[in-house]
Amino acid sequence: FLNYSIIDPSRWNHALPHVIFGYAVVDEGSVLELHAGEKVFLADNAYLWVYDGGTLRVKGTAENPVTFTGMRHDWLYGSLPSQWGYIWLSGGSKDNVMDHAVIENGYAGLRVDTCVNGNPTLTISNAVIRNHSFAGIVGQGARIEGDNLLVTNCGRATLLLQAGGNYTFTSSTFADFWAYGGTNRRKTPSVILANFHEAGGIVYPRPLTASFRNCIVWGNHYENGKEEELMMNQTDGAVWAIEFDHCLLRTQLVDSTSFPNKALLINKNPLFVSTSDSADYHLREESPALGAGSQTLLKSNVTLDNQPRGVPPAIGCYERGKGR
Repeated sequence: FLNYSIIDPSRWNHALPHVIFGYAVVDEGSVLELHAGEKVFLADNAYLWVYDGGTLRVKGTAENPVTFTGMRHDWLYGSLPSQWGYIWLSGGSKDNVMDHAVIENGYAGLRVDTCVNGNPTLTISNAVIRNHSFAGIVGQGARIEGDNLLVTNCGRATLLLQAGGNYTFTSSTFADFWAYGGTNRRKTPSVILANFHEAGGIVYPRPLTASFRNCIVWGNHYENGKEEELMMNQTDGAVWAIEFDHCLLRTQLVDSTSFPNKALLINKNPLFVSTSDSADYHLREESPALGAGSQTLLKSNVTLDNQPRGVPPAIGCYERGKGR
C-alpha cells in the first residue's frame, strides 16, 4: 500500500516551500515545473514520483537553484544522508529536464527508469547531488544526458547504471568520499556499469551505451589493496559500448591504451581543494586536470558555479578554486 497524493500543478504555490510525506505523484499528462529558488522538503520515506506519462521540469539558476532536501537541518542533519527516499522518474515518464538543482541527503538522489520515446528520459545540467546513503543517480534502462554535474559522497555509488540504457555525461565530477564508517563503509566503486538485469536468478541482457567526456571519477575506495572507482559488469548477448574521452579516472580496469587518442589521465590525483566535511571540489592550481579537457567536447562554456571555462578547459565540473 502506498500513501500517495496526486499533485495538481495548477495549484502548486511557487511562492512557498513544500513538504512531501509519502508519495507525491506527478500523474499522467501532468507537468510539474519548479522555478528558481524553490525548495522541496521531504520527510522520512517520502518520494517525488513522476508517473507514466508525467513530466518534471526544474528551472533553477546559478544564484537560486531548486533544492530537494530533508525536513531537518539542525545539528548534523544539514548533511545527514537517508532522510528521505528519492526522486523517481518511473518508466513512461518523459522529457524530464533539470537545470540548476541541489538534491541532497536522501536514500538516493534520482532513480530514472526505462526510456519510452526518442528523447532523453532526463536531461540534467548544473546540478549538485550529494550525501545519499545508496546512490546519487540510478539509471535502469534509461536515457540520460548530463552536463556540469557534481555527484558526491554516496554510500554505494555516485552513479549506478544497470539494466542497460543510453547515457552521456560531460564535464562532470563523480567524487565519492563517503564519510560514514563502521558497517556503513563503502564497499563498491563510485561508478558501476552493467548491461543486464537479473531477476529470480535469471540474467536478462540489456544493451548499454555510456559515454564520459571531460569527466572525473575519483574517491577513496580500495579493492584488494588497490584504488578502484569503476565496476564494469558485462555479460554476453547485449551491446556493451563504453567510452571515456579526456577523463581523469581512478581505476585498474582502464589504461591509456584502452581508448587510443582519448587523452586519459589514469590514477593521477585531481587535487581537489578539500574532500573533508566542508568539501570543495574546485581544483588546486597544481591539479593535472587543469587544461586537460577538450574544448570540442564542451556543452557549456561555463562551469557548475557559472565561471568561465579555461582554454583549454579543465576536466570535471569546476576550474581552479578562487584565490588558490
